[in-house]
Amino acid sequence: MKNNNYEKIVVKENIIPETLDFLTKQGKKGLEGRVYWVGKEKNNKVHIKKVIIPKQIAKKTIFGVNVSVSRQSNVDVTRSLKDNEFVVAKVHSHPKEAFISKTDAKNPFFRHQGAISIIVPHFGNRGIKDLLNCGVYIYDNNEWKELAKRQIKKLFSFE
Repeated sequence: MKNNNYEKIVVKENIIPETLDFLTKQGKKGLEGRVYWVGKEKNNKVHIKKVIIPKQIAKKTIFGVNVSVSRQSNVDVTRSLKDNEFVVAKVHSHPKEAFISKTDAKNPFFRHQGAISIIVPHFGNRGIKDLLNCGVYIYDNNEWKELAKRQIKKLFSFE
């Protein structure tokens, strides 16, 4: 894992449709989904180049929905990365609002300084809109901090 204190995160144009395709398919079943955005660093910028869909278990109960990825699946994702690639962000859907749930907050694979967690509301059915309708959080000093829209606009660019 890297510390994601970057000046800019550049999201390649195919990343959003690929992400939404998976999240909305899961959403049609009433389930959350999770993907990882993978990129490389160059000149203090991170270029997100691909989406990895880890093996995951999505559940729907009378108490709500959740999605989990086993430790082994996360190890498999890490081992699949090529030279200098790393997981930049965990992106997952929620049925309604975008927020860090207790389950999200405890995720050990994504709880390091500078980790980025993006929560897509409404199972992705309303799109991602340059992340401005999503909950975008950075893990800083042992807590998740939500980015304001101006911070999202400054940190992320889409090409």
